[in-house]
Amino acid sequence: MDKQEEQEECPLWVQPLLMPSLEHDIKDYTGQIFNFENRLIQEICTTGDDCSEDVIEIIKKKIKQLESTESVKLFAIPNEAVFLKKIIWPLRHAKIECCLNHNLGCIALCGMVCEMVVVFIYDLFPPAFLSHFNNKKKLKEGEIFYEKWRQSERINKLSEISEKIDLLPNEDKYWAMSLFEKMNNEKFVYNLKSVSQKRNSYLHALSYDVTALDNDAISVYGMTFEVVNHIFPFWASDKGMYFPAYFEVYLRKKGIISKVET
Repeated sequence: MDKQEEQEECPLWVQPLLMPSLEHDIKDYTGQIFNFENRLIQEICTTGDDCSEDVIEIIKKKIKQLESTESVKLFAIPNEAVFLKKIIWPLRHAKIECCLNHNLGCIALCGMVCEMVVVFIYDLFPPAFLSHFNNKKKLKEGEIFYEKWRQSERINKLSEISEKIDLLPNEDKYWAMSLFEKMNNEKFVYNLKSVSQKRNSYLHALSYDVTALDNDAISVYGMTFEVVNHIFPFWASDKGMYFPAYFEVYLRKKGIISKVET
């Protein structure tokens, strides 16, 4: 009798950025479409000076604009607490903020998401390897040097880190190679820098021109989505879910991927 092939499982959130109540018409038992417009929604939306337009239509229009910037749909992502709370849910919240025309909130959250993606990259490497890049010798107990860096410094160090693969233990080189390739992708670096620049301009300079704020929020969301999708490309096949090697290592360390009893 052939030895039964081992199976593994990983808990997932399905379609984490989907907002079904706003993206799809919902009908009651008579076939009539529910009217979601109410005072609460009007109060939480920032619709600009002209509030005569149906607020739900404004939100739906914004959703379509945002979805046009999403190159793929995030069908399912691993159900891991840190990854969800620091990257995926803030990205969803940025989308919601933009839908409600809370554009500065969208840009602020996108800036945070991009920072967390880069910090996440650093966290994947062994501490002994990262110690070669520590230029902050005076740290309080529990502080992590690259978390103290500005985002611009973290981004600029990515290429330097990828040149030091020989310093990695042999068992880490196989997954690090694919991550280094991702880290050095020109569009990825451009998106990181652009989001950081827009975030800093809007949040730290009162004099910064806000004429393009609406369009900038949509653009920044799109770039942030691409940053997340570039480092965390997940897709399903008839054989199960695919994770990049470096992320699979992370999930195994966290105990998220486990054996399936058959």
